Amino acid sequence: MKFYDLNLRGQNYDNDLALVKEANKFGWDYLNLNYSPENFEKALEYKDDLIDELSSIDFNQTYRSKKTNFEHAELSMGINVLNANSNEIRKIINKYRNKSDYISCLGGDLKVNRSVCENHRIDVLSRPYYKRRDSGMNHVLAKEAKRNNVAIELCFKDILNNRLKYRANVISSFKEILMFHRKFKFPLILTTDSKSIYDVRSTRDIVSFFKSIGFSNEEIYNGFYYYPKQIIDFNKERKSMIVKGVKIIDSDDFTVFGKVLHLLGAGTDNLAIVKDGAGAANTNAVPDLNTGKTHAAKHGCKSVLLRVIDYGSFNAVNV
Repeated sequence: MKFYDLNLRGQNYDNDLALVKEANKFGWDYLNLNYSPENFEKALEYKDDLIDELSSIDFNQTYRSKKTNFEHAELSMGINVLNANSNEIRKIINKYRNKSDYISCLGGDLKVNRSVCENHRIDVLSRPYYKRRDSGMNHVLAKEAKRNNVAIELCFKDILNNRLKYRANVISSFKEILMFHRKFKFPLILTTDSKSIYDVRSTRDIVSFFKSIGFSNEEIYNGFYYYPKQIIDFNKERKSMIVKGVKIIDSDDFTVFGKVLHLLGAGTDNLAIVKDGAGAANTNAVPDLNTGKTHAAKHGCKSVLLRVIDYGSFNAVNV
């Protein structure tokens, strides 16, 4: 299992380098540094240097002089919108959506929570329980988060840096959000929100904590890998989408996820459809599906394919 942490707090080059090095040592495979909108473009200037420096480190020798199997973590940068109202959030999204691989908004205020859950251009609602006595979520927001594929983020740092009553309130909020997740199936991601090397914990320690408050193995897997990877992969496709969930491909070869989709001009009855590895039916392209063969002109495919992307499944549509 790989571990993605989509919320490390970026500050400056030296601090960011120390932070990603420490996180990589503790077993994290993908790290995303978040910045304020004001500091994001400045951070992009040293992103390549940060990646080069991280990739040059030899993790076969750790501070305990033990051999390890750690690989260099992948690195990305995103934006975390703090203390903004709905109008300010909308302006920031319009400005940075095509520049950033990841955009999250700090929750807490119910108006902000709802505004974020209703906006499909935002990736994550972070800490909807922030400075609240309840979880900041309800069945209306859960339905909107599911409909717009907005992930809800739970931060381990809220447990690590707090004590007594506040920590108990946070754990209660985690459990309530988990209950909504099980019912409405919106994406739920788990992060550390580490700001310095002293906030970093091993993946094993954090998994043990979430297990102790009722998360199943599958929910932990989804929170640390499945949903974060979906967000990153989906955002790589955003620039080529003409409308929500529809990507335009200008190519003669339509190979998607290793499965060959043939778009036939004869009509929808002869349309080859592949979904989650299943075979197609009612088409003369069936023999070539799942064989690794690329598009053949004899099938009458058109020059443009519109592919509907739905986080884990896809269909070809006739154009």
